[in-house]
Amino acid sequence: MAPLTEQRLQEVREHEPACSQPAPVIIVHNNAMVTIGDSWYESSTIGSNVDLVARYQSSTPVHSIWSGEFYTIEVDVTRDEDKIFGGFGKTNRYKVSRAEKRDNLLYQWWHKDAENVLDEFMDFFASFARGVGLQVPQKDWLPDYARAGVLDISRVCDENGLTLCWHTHYRGERRARLFHSASSFRDYTDPAMRSLTGRANRYHHWRDMLRFKDAGLTSYDFGGWYEGNSDPDRLRINSFKEEFGGYLVKTFNSIQPVTLLGRAYLVGRLVRHPSRRLMHMV
Repeated sequence: MAPLTEQRLQEVREHEPACSQPAPVIIVHNNAMVTIGDSWYESSTIGSNVDLVARYQSSTPVHSIWSGEFYTIEVDVTRDEDKIFGGFGKTNRYKVSRAEKRDNLLYQWWHKDAENVLDEFMDFFASFARGVGLQVPQKDWLPDYARAGVLDISRVCDENGLTLCWHTHYRGERRARLFHSASSFRDYTDPAMRSLTGRANRYHHWRDMLRFKDAGLTSYDFGGWYEGNSDPDRLRINSFKEEFGGYLVKTFNSIQPVTLLGRAYLVGRLVRHPSRRLMHMV
């Protein structure tokens, strides 16, 4: 698959209305001062129990105090399985096929019972994040997603039961959106184990796609695409995601006050910490 260059950003495919229906769920969580509700893809019904609404990946801009563009890659999983797989890059198809046929990998997943493995995932991800210089995610919001029934966790182990990689997703009615992808790739100096882990992660995405397809979802969202050209690590991640086919989508994130307390908190936060990340997902 050809790289998604800056020129192609001018040809970004917008969300299609038929694929834009969100799960009618607001995920509510608290910080020390305000109550925040997370809404994904399009507006959900907002109750009076939140001070701020964090709107993720809306198809159109939302009038708010803070908003920003967000790019991602989505794969249409309503197509036949062979067409989805045929959209993968040649090297990716080979590695996924080899993992499926020869590596004896074990794929496991949790959805409504995601809380049961949350601590295990967090321990693995914390070790992975420290090794690659990423921020370790906070535990406070993940249980809120699990309790709301929209957190999906999966993993792949080798034939001896050794965990090779974990994924977490937001799972709505029509879309699954990748939150975290962590692997043990950097834990090994043995080239064979490093190669196995790389194949396992590709196989992992493939199995996630098929499972979400079977569950009636329409789209697999890779959770972001770097629109710049100066960060080589993020460009490599772009290339990896592009190997799964799909199309580039431009969306919008925003934070919208609902109450006077929420407005005062948001304005104060922007004044005091203008460069600090406002939305915990992006």
